[in-house]
Amino acid sequence: MATTRPKPKRRKLELYRLTISGMEDGADYQKFLMKLWSNLETRDNRIFSPGGKRHALDKLKTTKGNLWFQFFSFAEGERPEVLDTQDMSISENPLTESEALLHWTHAMGKQLDDRYVMLVERVQSGTWPSKMEHYLQWLIEHPDNEAITVRATVDTDEPISVSLELEADASFLEVVTSMERIASASVRINRPNPGWGDYEDLLGPEARDSDAQSAEIKMNARRGASLAKNDGIIAAMQEAYEKNKLGRAIVEGDVDGERKRVSTESHGKSQYKYLETTQDGNVSHHSALDKFFEAMGKMTDDV
Repeated sequence: MATTRPKPKRRKLELYRLTISGMEDGADYQKFLMKLWSNLETRDNRIFSPGGKRHALDKLKTTKGNLWFQFFSFAEGERPEVLDTQDMSISENPLTESEALLHWTHAMGKQLDDRYVMLVERVQSGTWPSKMEHYLQWLIEHPDNEAITVRATVDTDEPISVSLELEADASFLEVVTSMERIASASVRINRPNPGWGDYEDLLGPEARDSDAQSAEIKMNARRGASLAKNDGIIAAMQEAYEKNKLGRAIVEGDVDGERKRVSTESHGKSQYKYLETTQDGNVSHHSALDKFFEAMGKMTDDV
């Protein structure tokens, strides 16, 4: 009997900007992350447990100048019953108490001019970008990596910190400029982000003096009026986008007489790819690597 070829899985690949502050300008992120990860030599030592779900960076390697990440996540005690889709019978899960289902998530990092970008696979049951950010911060703060982190730290009053932000797509500003009236606009800036200083005029001296991790600027138009498109916060967003420094931004306004809310999260740089799967239904690591190279090339050619 012929084996049925598993169907490819459609995955969304999103482009993020990785910023690691607190190190020397021009620091090699890939070498730094490889040192941290390699120093935790065993799989059990690489498991990050922020809550009910656990995450681990199981493989980290350089390939063709890029950094390849293979994360897995699991939840202990997750043993749902099994449904046979042919006869619709339900049976007990065969996993033992010490076994758990693994969910893989892939990512690829690359130095792109003056910034570092990461292409991340969106997996509903896997390791989300926010958890990747927390995981990399956990690597930096891991007690076994203290010596590595201390050597890389420029100022002891400014600890090394990680920021992973979705790169805004050009369509975000296209929607904003098409608005007849802009009712409100907000932008969030994380401290590690090099764009922090670009909003200094809008943030005021409090940005420098508060020692905050992040700041959010929000402007509301006067009743019946519109925020200016060529000045103020909208102009600052445009400038930050052109410098590849735009953080999370939200704009509300009217398009063709209807109220519309647009954000960088809904208009981030992304691409869908079909990834080959193995007989057990998981995405093939080899197929993912090939597709990531393809997508990374296309998505970074114009940025």
